[in-house]
Amino acid sequence: ARHVATYVYNLCASACVMLFAAGDERLVAADARIGFHQARSPAGRADSRRATRAYVDFLADAGIDRKLLARVNRVSSDDMWYPSEDELRDANVITDVVDDDRFAASGLGVHVTLSSLRAALPETL
Repeated sequence: ARHVATYVYNLCASACVMLFAAGDERLVAADARIGFHQARSPAGRADSRRATRAYVDFLADAGIDRKLLARVNRVSSDDMWYPSEDELRDANVITDVVDDDRFAASGLGVHVTLSSLRAALPETL
């Protein structure tokens, strides 16, 4: 089996949390935020509820405490809930807070766009 560490430098919210939760080690920088809310489906409310259940079940299977996940059902898909560092640690969302110099930065900044990525590629090859 492969060991995978996931790391959030700044912000991971919504579906990003599923990718983050896939890590064996889930690391964050000191000021990073992890955001949760209910799922929304263009197919309507019933489908949104099913998607939220699937999201919560996925995160629970990744070892995240169901007490924290119960709050997800109370956060509208139009809002975002950012638990405290203690809440994240206690619920096994994060495994450690690390110095932000432990991992290499992309050099592209926090808000990468397709055009900024295309512009940077010739410089890095």
